[in-house]
Amino acid sequence: MPDLITCPRCALSFEATAALREQIERDLRRSLAEDTQRQVARAAEAARAEAAARLEGIDGELRDARTKLEEAARQQAEAMRRQRELEEQQRVADVEMEKRVAAEAARIRTRADAEAKERADAQVKERTAAVEQALAEANARNAEALRKEAEFLRREREFAEQEAQAEVELQKRVGAEAIHR
Repeated sequence: MPDLITCPRCALSFEATAALREQIERDLRRSLAEDTQRQVARAAEAARAEAAARLEGIDGELRDARTKLEEAARQQAEAMRRQRELEEQQRVADVEMEKRVAAEAARIRTRADAEAKERADAQVKERTAAVEQALAEANARNAEALRKEAEFLRREREFAEQEAQAEVELQKRVGAEAIHR
């Protein structure tokens, strides 16, 4: 016969083990849910931090590329100033030289711009792929945690069903013994 406890206030009787089991099950479910939420939050935060760090690195590289382009533009402006001075001294020779310098500067600028853009594009693609991979890994970890939680709940249901079957079997035996007496 199960241990029954009677409430001194309302005289309600209940089984002590059932109350304890319910409390333990509630605490365990809450604890597992909190652990899962913490793990998911940590993984998401780590992925966000990594993405922010990578994007900051890309921003620095873009600033460096802009600085180099500005330096090239400054150097081009300086070359043009010198070109004008020479033009005044030797007008005919400098006109030809100006055409060559302008064409070379445009070619260098175009090439430098294209190379800088290609490097920046490649870096952005690489960083984006890494961020997407980190996010996919975080999603996979989250899915695994959810799968484990579902497995735990399935096992818990099976345990509860087995316990209920055992209780029914026990009741049948007690009933059969009572009939035989």
